[in-house]
Amino acid sequence: MKKVIIIPIKTNNQRLPGKNTMLLAGKPLYQYLFDTVKNIGIDVVIDCSDDKIIQIAKDFNFSTIKRDPSLNSPETSGNDLILNQIKSLNLSEDCLLGQFFVTTPFLEANTIKKSFSLLESHNKTSCFGLYKVYDRFWHQRQPVNHNPKTLVGTQYMEPLFREAGFYTFKVGAFLKEKSRITDSFVNFDVDETECIDIDTYVDFMFAESYAKSRQS
Repeated sequence: MKKVIIIPIKTNNQRLPGKNTMLLAGKPLYQYLFDTVKNIGIDVVIDCSDDKIIQIAKDFNFSTIKRDPSLNSPETSGNDLILNQIKSLNLSEDCLLGQFFVTTPFLEANTIKKSFSLLESHNKTSCFGLYKVYDRFWHQRQPVNHNPKTLVGTQYMEPLFREAGFYTFKVGAFLKEKSRITDSFVNFDVDETECIDIDTYVDFMFAESYAKSRQS
């Protein structure tokens, strides 16, 4: 069964412009994931509209999709991008497609491979990671997972789970359900440090501190 890793890269980020090429602890952000997947044994495709990124991807011996700039619009949905990727690569319905992002630079190769292997071994059509968050959450100004009048330590609370930010799925199931998380899914726990996700400058500074601590 064919497997493909897709890494979509935008260069017009709104919350942190230029983040995907910013130096994180002395190395471009994109390079962390590029280095992780280059010897993973799965075909890697970079989807980007920027010629410089496309050339860097080719230097890594990755395949590329030259994205039409119109798909960089904030109005473009994630499903639109996935549909364009499937069409551009002419992927068959039984292909397993993994979607990963350079904004999670500490994701490990074994985690990526596990997302594909679980998808196959459990005979499901999608797989994704989760990590536990022990904290007090509110929604529409109402407590979600705690009683504010009972001050239980967060370490003793029932945790909520947050998506780890990567997804693998069968192409045919995505085309049918229009979702990267299908009705028939399997998930697994991922270490929180692998899921550090960079959206804002504060995220970037935290990630840089963590990257430097790993280097030392």
